[in-house]
Amino acid sequence: MIEAMQPESDTPEVKSDVPTPLKTTTTVPLERREIVIRPPRGWVRITIAAVEVAFMSWALPVACALVAFLLTASNPWMMEVDWNAAIGVGADVWALSYLSPLTLNGVGIDLVPLGLTILHFGLARIGLWRAKAESWRTAGFFVPIYVVTVAALAALSHTHSSFGWTTLGALIIVVLAWCSAITMWDTRPSWWDQIALYRRSVIDGVKLTGVIAVLGLVSLVVGIVSGWSRVLSIQELVNASWADLILLWIAQLAYLPNVIAAAVSWLAGPGFYAGIDAIHTPSSSPVEPIPSVPVLGAIPHTVIGIWIVIIPVIVGILVSVYFIRTRKEKLLVDHLTHAAVSLAVATVVTTVWMWLSTGGVWSARMSLLGPRWALAGVLVALEVGGTALVIYTLSHPDVLVRLGMREPSGNRASESDEDGADGSVIEEVEGSVIEEVEGSAVETDEEVASNEDSPIEAVSDDSATKTEDETIQPAHTLHKPSEEDSPEEHDTDLDPDHHSPTEDGDEHH
Repeated sequence: MIEAMQPESDTPEVKSDVPTPLKTTTTVPLERREIVIRPPRGWVRITIAAVEVAFMSWALPVACALVAFLLTASNPWMMEVDWNAAIGVGADVWALSYLSPLTLNGVGIDLVPLGLTILHFGLARIGLWRAKAESWRTAGFFVPIYVVTVAALAALSHTHSSFGWTTLGALIIVVLAWCSAITMWDTRPSWWDQIALYRRSVIDGVKLTGVIAVLGLVSLVVGIVSGWSRVLSIQELVNASWADLILLWIAQLAYLPNVIAAAVSWLAGPGFYAGIDAIHTPSSSPVEPIPSVPVLGAIPHTVIGIWIVIIPVIVGILVSVYFIRTRKEKLLVDHLTHAAVSLAVATVVTTVWMWLSTGGVWSARMSLLGPRWALAGVLVALEVGGTALVIYTLSHPDVLVRLGMREPSGNRASESDEDGADGSVIEEVEGSVIEEVEGSAVETDEEVASNEDSPIEAVSDDSATKTEDETIQPAHTLHKPSEEDSPEEHDTDLDPDHHSPTEDGDEHH
């Protein structure tokens, strides 16, 4: 028992001199991702161009206000007005053109001078051209610089306008200018070619709105010419000097798009407001007093009649000719899409134009001026654009086929193919027979003797004596073998000296 309890080995444990490796932990600092924002190439030039056009849009109305103050400074009523007040008036008009309403002594003014708004849009386009950006992405740097400059000018001018509305209006205008200027650069977005149909549709919708504007301008010119005496009488009531009259007409030019919108609304039927209680339409002409603005003398003072709405419809018919000749799509689906999108864009753009043209310049009767924008925008778009695009849609060949006004193109193509096929067969057979006759006519006796060894290729002397008129068969006989050339006779007639002259022609059949 004692021996059993002893260890199996009496060898003492030997400790190793090799040290046990220590466990170490290496801490590696993680590298943070660095995001480097570099300005685009040519950013200095883009910045200068954006600041330049933004400041110019502010300077133009302010300069007009200063000139007006200088010309009227001797008036006793202007004794409390100084240069700072004149600059503030110009800045108020500038902010109003950026869609910002004004609040003066608790009274609101929100009739936007769309002429200045269009001027800002044009200046932004000029700034984008002067920036000379390398691509449309690089030109996008123009947008924030322009908006920041306009916001800074609005904050420093101490106007009666809304800072937020002024900044938002500047953003809308410059973004529209940047989108419309995308064709200035050679590079295009990856999706540019994929939306070619929709791009054409949007452009045509904007063109329809341009046609409506031209129609309104013509109507306004006709009204001014016919009512020029009333225009002059209103101008005399103002009792202004020649310098004041110049500023007055400049102010009317600033509101020219608003007046054109009112003329379009009157021509389309809904009419416009010359005061909150005076709605002028072709079928009604109230005798309420109008503001002392000379251009309002063009308002008709007699009832014309609702038949006048036929003029926009006639214009739509004329516009349809342009669409049919230049904008017709090959596929019916694309054709219908083009018409629908163009009409939708024209309706939206025209309605927004009518809405911006409506507003007020003071309280009481003057609190509502301009077209009846909701009805006018929809009706004039339907009368001009709807008429043009309906005719444009019906002009497509597939639509005409379904209406029974035109034969399917497939039937005409098959008939022409059959005619072409028959003609080609006739020409082929005629050519082969003529070549055969000409070749057999010049054969010598030796060639005839050599041809006797190969009776399949031999041609008899009788074929050489046949004329071209005798060998050429009519087209209807080429498709049907005659009784003389029946397969049985060819099988039995193996004499090499008696081959049919139309044997090669039968191979063509």
